[in-house]
Formats: sequence, C-alpha cells, structure tokens
Amino acid sequence: MRPWIKMIFIFLLAIISVWLVWSLLIFQVTIPVSGEEPVLLQGDRVMVSRLSYGLRLPGERLFGYHKVKEILPQRGDQVAFNDPLSSNGTISSRPICVGTCIALPGDTIWMTWNPNKKLQNSVCTAKYPFVVPGSNYPVDVRPWNITLLANMLHLHEHRNVCWNCDSLLVVDGKQLQKVQFSQDYVWIFNPHNLQAYDSRVFGFLPYSHLIGRLLCTTFSKDPTQSFFKGYRHERFFRPISSEKR
Repeated sequence: MRPWIKMIFIFLLAIISVWLVWSLLIFQVTIPVSGEEPVLLQGDRVMVSRLSYGLRLPGERLFGYHKVKEILPQRGDQVAFNDPLSSNGTISSRPICVGTCIALPGDTIWMTWNPNKKLQNSVCTAKYPFVVPGSNYPVDVRPWNITLLANMLHLHEHRNVCWNCDSLLVVDGKQLQKVQFSQDYVWIFNPHNLQAYDSRVFGFLPYSHLIGRLLCTTFSKDPTQSFFKGYRHERFFRPISSEKR
C-alpha cells in the first residue's frame, strides 16, 4: 500500500471513530445561561454520557426512533434532554436542554392549581397532587390534571384528544377516567432558577426525549469576559454529582 493511501485510510478511520464515539458514547453541550447554578454556570462545556439511560441509535430521520434498553434516571440526576415543545420533526434534531430529574413514574408532584383561572385577579395557593405517569403507572383523570394529561396525549402519544376543564377527557372517541401511557415520563426541575425552562413550562418529560446524564465540565469560561480573561480553571474536568432527593 502506498504511503499516501495509507495516510488517507488512517485519517478516514480516525474520523469515523470520532463520529462513532460522539454519536454512541458521549457528546458535549455548552451552557448558554447560568441555570443549575452552582452546579452549572454560563459558559461551561459539559460532557454527557449517551449510555446512561439506554443507547439512542443514530439515523432517526431515516430509520425512525429506536433506543436500546430503557434505563430510567435516578432522582437528582443532572440530565440532558431534547426540548419536548420544539416543532422540529425528529426528536434528536430538537434543541438540547439540561435540568435535574426529581420525580419518576409513580411519584407525586404537588403543585398549585387555580379552578377560577378564567376570573381576573383570581389567586389560588392550594396544592394538588400530580402523579407522574408511566407505562406501568396509569393516572386518574382529575380536574387539576386534565389539561396536562390532554397535552401529553396529544404531543407525545399522538392521540386524538378532546376535553373540558372539569373531568371530561375523550381519547380516540372514548371517555376515560384513567389514562394509560405508552412510555415512562419524568419531572424535570431547576431548584436554583425559578425562571428556568423545565417541567413547570413543558410538563412531564417523555422518556424518549432523555439523552443522557451529565458527567463533568470539561471547560469553563465567563462569556462576558474578554478572550484572555474569565477562565474558570477550578471547573475544568470537574465531576457533576447527582443531587440526591
């Protein structure tokens, strides 16, 4: 084999190897704003494991969505996920977000619900139970969760849904009092940022949108500083630990 052909072969092999590692094992995301502070800061580059919650196979646009082995996160895991409200056609092409998983299927989240929200200046501080649904955890239809359940069925389960604000939920032409979902869901929350983009905005996150667990910050620089300033050397290759709950 001629030397130049050998060099081209080695170069192509290196490119393919990097692509395989990046597509199947790990990848890196940049934190645009300080959200999970002090765990994550604006300007952090974070390494994410693609194998933590099962391997999502590449080529979704051509072959459809496929994932090898379902593994749910643990409570407190810092996770990367695709934006569930994005209008992009395939899940893997949607923007990547990060947050903390605080509830799994079968867990209960207590949130405020205002039955008089149509009235101006109406305020409600009472909290109601929202059970996190899953493939093995059907959820009862209640006045306070019916809108959330209907949106999930429409967006993530692709069902024909009709409902009112009381307790009438019609799915595929049948009125339901208990909803069975085809996949597991989790609740994502950012305890350090009350304005964060998390489940308070998009509701329960479907398992199909989970990418992997955050491992460590590989690089960190304050983007508001000049090129020669703002490097946070103490954050280089700093492990990201789960916030146990």
